[in-house]
Amino acid sequence: MVNIIGRYSLEIRRMVKRLLLIEAFIALIITFFYGIDYGLSLFIGGFTVILGVLIAAPLAKTDNLSSSKVVINALKAELIKLIVIALGLFVAFNSYESLVSFNLILGLVIAALYSGFAVSKIEKID
Repeated sequence: MVNIIGRYSLEIRRMVKRLLLIEAFIALIITFFYGIDYGLSLFIGGFTVILGVLIAAPLAKTDNLSSSKVVINALKAELIKLIVIALGLFVAFNSYESLVSFNLILGLVIAALYSGFAVSKIEKID
């Protein structure tokens, strides 16, 4: 089996692992109280952000670059991440008939907030 996650930095791997655990945990709680459609919708929303982070992360490399190139790379990565999230949401809304919109957006917000927080704090946590 090919280790796709292994090519990312330790910080990205930790963030993705934590995002998956948080999303899965919250989705299980939601599923227990409200049903599978609610929990799955929440997880799909969060997974679109995780997928966006994984696809955009290689574009944000900053090795030996000038500050202007770092900003340009960060903006490119953010644009790619937003496109991936938008495409993921489009596919989710058009393919899953029992989708709960609020939970999908809630999962997306949880993952987006945590990923933004984790990028700045992950080295201090471990």
